[in-house]
Amino acid sequence: MTDTEATPGDGIDFESISQQMNKESPMNISTEIQDIRQIVQARAAVDTNDLKCKTSVNQHMKTEWSQVTDEQIDTKLDKFEAAALELHKSTDCVLSGAKQTMGSREKRMTAELLHRKKGHAGHLPGCRICQMMKKKVRRIYVIKDPHKDTRAGHTWGLDTLTWPVYSREGNKYTNVLRDYATGFYVLVHVSKKSNTVAALKEAMLKMRANPRWKPTEKEPWSLFSEIHLDVAGEWSDIAEEWEEMCTDLNINCIYGDPTNKNSMAFAENAVKQTELGTKYIMAENNVPTEWFQVCADQFALIRNMLPLSRDVDAGDSDGDAVRPAEALSKGRFSRRHCDHIMKHLTTAGTPCLVSLKKSAGSDVVNLARNRWGLFHHMLEMISLYLKIRVQGHISDQRITYRSRCQRDTQHTNT
Repeated sequence: MTDTEATPGDGIDFESISQQMNKESPMNISTEIQDIRQIVQARAAVDTNDLKCKTSVNQHMKTEWSQVTDEQIDTKLDKFEAAALELHKSTDCVLSGAKQTMGSREKRMTAELLHRKKGHAGHLPGCRICQMMKKKVRRIYVIKDPHKDTRAGHTWGLDTLTWPVYSREGNKYTNVLRDYATGFYVLVHVSKKSNTVAALKEAMLKMRANPRWKPTEKEPWSLFSEIHLDVAGEWSDIAEEWEEMCTDLNINCIYGDPTNKNSMAFAENAVKQTELGTKYIMAENNVPTEWFQVCADQFALIRNMLPLSRDVDAGDSDGDAVRPAEALSKGRFSRRHCDHIMKHLTTAGTPCLVSLKKSAGSDVVNLARNRWGLFHHMLEMISLYLKIRVQGHISDQRITYRSRCQRDTQHTNT
């Protein structure tokens, strides 16, 4: 029976619950959360006019029920608030360590300005946009996490994020893949859920064929060897197209318990961070709603270039640690390369004066040697912009611009 089908108050042993809540010694966190949830549901059932619900609650109600007060429940829930915040921070990225190697301009920025310029990456206490985007309600999580997988690129969490509108590219759904070991993000956008399997297969084959993500002798497994996901229709165990793809790519699927959302906590947290990170960038530059896809892709890029908070805490005290892209590529995507990308990154939708690559100093007909454009996205360290017409409309024509530093870096690498 799922949570939506269950009747509040069914199968509740109020005597054991009240005894557990009145114990001085702390009990198992997950059991405690479940008990509080049952108590709240039972109280809601008592207030309803459903005779069946009230009868079910009254059958289990004991004298100890009066000892369970609202203050006791609030006290226990307050403990989970700090734990929920800590869970979110530990799986987010850290910007302070990478700041030291980004460039002279970034080094002179304050923590608040750098946080805003780099897509609100990491945790900044008091950031107004970050506070506005987060939902101000109580969030209850299971604190005890399973063993952390250390096989880079082997085990991934998968879930779908549904947007309220279509993007400029014509997509409405974002499939969020995140690696358990490294925290690396892969976003796959589709216009219809029926296109999900084909799009995921194409993205997985493309990453497996990239020399950066190839297996090594010490780590011989292929990318996406195991995927943890919920029982959705497009990739359930009875979906023939999905099962055929998993057989072809040698993918092992682990399905979460549909009656317990905590079994998919990692994938749910990845979707939540993707949603918030996208909204941070959109709110910072006031971009139109249909720009959510490019903002989501930039969120994933930023998180893949910066170290996770849990890795920084476990490392040295300089604030730097291994980056998700560096760990997934086994060092073939260098840390310096990550820092160069972050140095040249500008958040999507930022108005920029872009130099025209074919402008000549002797040209007296077209005097302007640059024009306004909106920053769109990056290809490695190449920035791509969208032209702005005279009337203020956005054109689909792209302008490619590389700074002198970028050209020198690419020439050196080749």
